[in-house]
Amino acid sequence: MTKKFLAALAAASLMFGTASAMKPVTITAQGSFMAGGKVITSAGTYNGVNDPKDLSGNTLHGDHAYVFYQIPAKAKRHALIFLHGYGQSGKSWETTPDGRDGFQNIFLERGYKVFIVDEPRRGRAGRATVNANVPATPDDQLWFNNFRMGQWPNFYDDVAFPRDEESLRQFFMQMTPDVGIRGNTHFLQADLNNDKVADVMTRWLTSKGLAK
Repeated sequence: MTKKFLAALAAASLMFGTASAMKPVTITAQGSFMAGGKVITSAGTYNGVNDPKDLSGNTLHGDHAYVFYQIPAKAKRHALIFLHGYGQSGKSWETTPDGRDGFQNIFLERGYKVFIVDEPRRGRAGRATVNANVPATPDDQLWFNNFRMGQWPNFYDDVAFPRDEESLRQFFMQMTPDVGIRGNTHFLQADLNNDKVADVMTRWLTSKGLAK
C-alpha cells in the first residue's frame, strides 16, 4: 500500500471513529441475499467441458437486486426497506460522508428491521443482462449540483452537508456507475413497483423464517 493511501485511511478512520455514536444493539439475524432478476442463455449448445472458452449455451443471471439486512432483538413488526437514488448504492444509508450514523443504524437502534438495497445494475448488484458502456466521465460537480448541496463550488447557505474537504471527498467516492440503465428511471426493473419488490422480499423472508 502507498503512503498516500495509508494517510487517507488513517484520516477517514479518525473521522468516522469520533463521529459515530450508535448505542449497542443486539442483532438476532443478519445476512444478505439477491432478489428478483432474470436469466438469459447464449445461443448454441454447451461445450464448456471440451472448450472452456466456448460460451455457447451458457447462462447469465442478472438484473437482480442485492439486499443486506439486520434484525434487532425484540424488533418492531414492520421493517424498513431503503432504496437509494440515482448515482448511488445502498452505501447512502449506512454512514454519512462525515462519519455519523446513517438511517440504517438510526432505525436499527430504534428497533426496526432494516433492509439496505443495491438496486439492479448498481453496486453489488452490477450484473446486467444487456451490453453496456461505462465511460470514465469526470462529473463530480454535476452530482454536487444535482444533490442540491449548492452550485459548485459554493454551498447553499442553509445546507446541512458538512463543509470540510474529507466529507466532500467521501461523498464523491460513493457515486456508483449505471450499468445498462435504459429509460428515464434509476430503478432498472421499472415494471416492478413497490408492492412487487416487497413481495419478492417477503417470500424470501418467509422461506427463512424471518417474516414475523
